[in-house]
Amino acid sequence: MEDECIFTYHNSFLIADRKEAWILETSGKYWAAEKIEDGFRNISNQYSITTKIDREHPAMRDYANSKGWWDCKREFNFAVIYSYLNTARIDASGSRYCRGRKLLETSNGNITVETMMDILRDKESGINMEGGFLTTGSMASVLPKDPQLPCVHYFTGTPDPARSVFKPFIFVPNIQQLKKTCSPAYGPEDPVKKKPRFQSKPDRKHELYKKHEVAAAIIESTKVTT
Repeated sequence: MEDECIFTYHNSFLIADRKEAWILETSGKYWAAEKIEDGFRNISNQYSITTKIDREHPAMRDYANSKGWWDCKREFNFAVIYSYLNTARIDASGSRYCRGRKLLETSNGNITVETMMDILRDKESGINMEGGFLTTGSMASVLPKDPQLPCVHYFTGTPDPARSVFKPFIFVPNIQQLKKTCSPAYGPEDPVKKKPRFQSKPDRKHELYKKHEVAAAIIESTKVTT
């Protein structure tokens, strides 16, 4: 974040290609990874890897033991051992995680890219967030096992997937930057490069973002109440 903020947390990552899918979760330099063998899996702003750990930082368990978080006797549960004792500040992450899992479960066996878009647009669960922590961009990918078929990635490039169009994109050699979604460049004057950092906040909105803002304002001003 470019604003001064003491709100920080470590993260979860979805990593997948045509052959494999993994969850990677980090705590500083320590990490655990779980290979997804079948079915479905989702993440949120909380740790979700528990006792099924397929790869890990070589010193992860020793560090937890040195901090008094784990006694080397009970089963190692990454989510329990490496989570904050007080998770109130990201309390909504639990409901998002559970709701996301239920939405995937409903379509288990027939999960399409349209299914994923619908889930990303779900506001009731908080997956599609509004307000101060707005969902600023969404992505859904199709990774065919057949190497003859291209991988297709659908990006919104704009906030609030419920109001955004998912645009298909295929990565090819020598691809050109998409000017409509390139944020302005500020060179050495960029506040992220100056010392001290973030003393000013530049406008990083790209052209598509600005057009989306105009459209969203029109939608809001022309809502029909019943």
